[in-house]
Amino acid sequence: MRKLFSSIFVSVILLVLASCSHVRNTDDYNKIDITDGTGNAQATLISANYGLYLFACVPIATGDSLNPGNPAFFTDKVKVDEAFQALVKESKSMGAKETLNVSSDVQWKAVPIGFGLLWIKEVQVSGNAIR
Repeated sequence: MRKLFSSIFVSVILLVLASCSHVRNTDDYNKIDITDGTGNAQATLISANYGLYLFACVPIATGDSLNPGNPAFFTDKVKVDEAFQALVKESKSMGAKETLNVSSDVQWKAVPIGFGLLWIKEVQVSGNAIR
């Protein structure tokens, strides 16, 4: 009985941790002058989204880039285009005129206690907001 409750507890924690989405920004460059060549200040933005998948193809719980803080269940929301849209939305809300140097990365990681059944997908999109 204890193993069952432990398994359920770990599963719930994995669902909560694996289905997350956020956009972070920084304008602190440790006193390094970062400009776009015209002297306009920049902020670096990173949009990240994570999800828990069964067999690396069936979404169980994912973050929702377009509605951060709201997990989506059984819907694949961990996509580069949605993370990019969240990045551009944040850039515009900061008053940026452009978003430059955009790059993306997609990673799959097997959950160590998932015996190959559970996978975590992570999408990150980063760029520089030009004000």
